[in-house]
Amino acid sequence: MLISVLGVSANTATRWTATSGGAWRPTPPPPTRPETPARADDARTTGLPRMVRTPEESTEAAHTVGDHLEGMGGSPDEVFGKSADGWIEVDGGDRLLGASGESPTMRGPVTRSVAMIGTGHIAAEHLAGLTALNRAAGEERLRLTSVVDAVPGRASEWVDRHFPDPAGPRPAVVDRYEELLDGPHRPDIVSVLVPHHLHLDVARPFLEAGVAIQMQKPLGLAVGDATQIADLAERTGTPLVVSEPSVLGRRTQLILDWLGSGRQIGEPVFMIDQAVIDLGGGFFVTPWRHLKGMAGAGWFIDHGVHRTHWMLEAFGPCESVFAQTRQIEQSRQDDRWGRVEVDTEDLAAAVLRFASGTIVQWTVMSGGRGASHNFVSIWGTRGSYHDGSVTLSGQDEPLEPEINLDAVPARIPDDPFAHSFLELLDLIDGETTHAVGRPRRALEAEAIVYAALESALTGETVRVADVLTGQANQYETTVWEARRRIESLDMTSLT
Repeated sequence: MLISVLGVSANTATRWTATSGGAWRPTPPPPTRPETPARADDARTTGLPRMVRTPEESTEAAHTVGDHLEGMGGSPDEVFGKSADGWIEVDGGDRLLGASGESPTMRGPVTRSVAMIGTGHIAAEHLAGLTALNRAAGEERLRLTSVVDAVPGRASEWVDRHFPDPAGPRPAVVDRYEELLDGPHRPDIVSVLVPHHLHLDVARPFLEAGVAIQMQKPLGLAVGDATQIADLAERTGTPLVVSEPSVLGRRTQLILDWLGSGRQIGEPVFMIDQAVIDLGGGFFVTPWRHLKGMAGAGWFIDHGVHRTHWMLEAFGPCESVFAQTRQIEQSRQDDRWGRVEVDTEDLAAAVLRFASGTIVQWTVMSGGRGASHNFVSIWGTRGSYHDGSVTLSGQDEPLEPEINLDAVPARIPDDPFAHSFLELLDLIDGETTHAVGRPRRALEAEAIVYAALESALTGETVRVADVLTGQANQYETTVWEARRRIESLDMTSLT
């Protein structure tokens, strides 16, 4: 019976159709409730970042929860309270069944199939988010049915590691992502988890075919291809969300609501945002992240879009950027990957001006040595916010932020990756037309990073609007030149 049930789900080829209300709905498969795969540790964010040490298998560098969640996790072990509907909120974002048999996130018996394209280190976080969403719903809203990876053997190894029971439900291993477009493995949703330079190539056929997409940030290699992705999603009407963990999750959304309300600290006027990591001359996870033709701008964009997206949610549109950058490391090496010549900036210092009047002093460095450093503070017209505490003008005693728990629905999970999947399901079902991970906002976040790089190259203050329209694109031109050069490289030695 289990084999029969899985076969029905995996072989259901679903195409999206528009309802009279504007929602995109697939033909529902028969209702099933097979066993959900074991859940990985929850990845969590608390809004503003804090420095932590990552597990050895992820990277030896310290980085930030809420800025770079890859490899992070923590088991839910702290009960926050029981809600009126009988569900219990626990640390990590789960809602465990209490007195009630109904979940606020239930949407009926439809289980949608998901294919993951790419099994790098971030794939485990997306699997954990998918599983967290199912647990919160009290039913299987999503099922991972297929896994694809361009590196031979890696998808099979990933499935064996995360689905160790050979008799249990396991996703199929598919050799090429193009095979997902037709035939027995066509999914309802694809999760695009590939290097930045492949985002447009991978996303295009699925957007054109009407297959909904959840994409790991950033939207594209640069502003040009990111714009094409956003345009194509709008033209085809295919649901697309960008998974940006720094702005997703109920706790982060509550902090952003508090900040925007002006409660306690007033209107934000100034922010310092600094992140320094010592990679010891090695790589941030993999070598491709330090190659302009594959990553765009190294850790500056990898980490940077986390922060710029957060700033956009907190302060509104960014008007202009002035920056200085430098490349300290000309090559990087470690025992696993060997020595690789790199071409991305690993030090950037910028000043951002937002339309609201807020000024941000922003520094990112991955080429230094010594102590890692992370500092984020916001000053407003009546007080400041730092490390989860509020200090009002004229007072020394720190206060807790006055969070309005009603501002963000309880159905929103704390797990940012679960929230990303929920946003996509809500778009598909017509529950919302405004996602936090909407492509245009992700594009804007990426444009701020490129405005900083453009400013450093030209020595001038750069308007973000000019980067978005392509009027300021001298730096981006160097990215596309690098993109052509990497065509001859062996991808398996870099990813």
